[in-house]
Amino acid sequence: MLAEKIISASKFLILILFICTIIYPNIAAAQGSTYRKLQTPFYDPNGSQTTSCGSASLIGSENAEKVFNFFRGKGMEAWQAAGIIGNMTAESGVEPQRLQGTPIDVKTPAESFSGSLGWGIVQWTPGSKFIDTINPISKANELGVQLEFLWKQLEGKGPLPEKQAGDELKRTTDVESATVAFQGTEPGGTVQYEGKSYGPYTGFERPADKQGSIAFRIDTAKSIFAKYGSNDGGGAAECVLGGSLGISGDCQANGIVYEGQYTQQQLRKIFGPPVRDTKVNLVNIDFFGSKIPVHKLVAPCLKAIEQELIAKNVSYRPEALKGGFWCIRENDGQIGDSSYHVYGAGCDINPLTNNYFSDGKARPYTPNCPIATGVIDSGNCYDLPPDYVSTFEKYGFAWGGNYSSIKDYMHFEWHGVKP
Repeated sequence: MLAEKIISASKFLILILFICTIIYPNIAAAQGSTYRKLQTPFYDPNGSQTTSCGSASLIGSENAEKVFNFFRGKGMEAWQAAGIIGNMTAESGVEPQRLQGTPIDVKTPAESFSGSLGWGIVQWTPGSKFIDTINPISKANELGVQLEFLWKQLEGKGPLPEKQAGDELKRTTDVESATVAFQGTEPGGTVQYEGKSYGPYTGFERPADKQGSIAFRIDTAKSIFAKYGSNDGGGAAECVLGGSLGISGDCQANGIVYEGQYTQQQLRKIFGPPVRDTKVNLVNIDFFGSKIPVHKLVAPCLKAIEQELIAKNVSYRPEALKGGFWCIRENDGQIGDSSYHVYGAGCDINPLTNNYFSDGKARPYTPNCPIATGVIDSGNCYDLPPDYVSTFEKYGFAWGGNYSSIKDYMHFEWHGVKP
């Protein structure tokens, strides 16, 4: 009897996968003529997904190049990225597991750290003030995770904001100034390099001896600039964000602030280039067990949604058998670059129980809505709870179930900022 049940379940799963394989590739064309205000196509499971994370997704042959490309990808100028690396080289040799005072080839994992010494690529002092914010602690060892944390600091976000240092760095116009700006000077003071004074700067590193190593830092930064200055930042960290990294508090949306559909020009202004051109604006998150890449503006909002739904004891979850949860589609048929999916800002949940209906007629909310044979015009209900809809809307997502010309119950897209 047990064997028969297993065989029966296996046949059902194969049938669902077969149906999805046939139907999904044709969805974009079917939607192309019906989408209007706020309407974008949904996920193609045959499309390319970006799931790499941590240091492995950084672009470069050595840590210095990876760091350079990371900050260029974030929008920093080449001399600013070089100035950061000049400082990192002096602090840690650009080694993420470097403990203060140890040889450069000796690694001290985050799990083994104790005491008051500096640790990491920028020698957070004590190292625990960075390590203790990362969950699990093992992620703190990764270069990509450290870079994302540092970037948040320079943006004035997260548990250890350093916005003044970030703003000073962004105002620099040459390698020398950028290097000094990231190091810092005495309050109201300057440092000297080749007969010229630089400062005052608050700085990020703020070593005890502001003058002692500045020549080494600047010379190293110049070398980095000469070596990688032509790099455009083709790759940046795509790190799993969550745990205690502070992402849930960084959602920029306060409800749906724009009811219209962004134009392609506005989409590019808000979200940057489509994901097929660059993954620089993507980060990976875990959303109820679905590990997915999304746009960096959307990621903290999804994490906030997840935490709030857990707090509300809402038990509904993405399920693989129902189609799961996805946000990225690199090419979107007739919709093209008007789709939020191509920027990582549109997401679909359980499409086999939250269908797309081209006739625009409302279907009833049914908690036990049966799994449909397809994802378009195939069911007669949807099972997405009202708490999901209201929570997504709270954090800036418009819901496809509110469309008038069609009903796209699976679909959310982020409208958290004004164009």
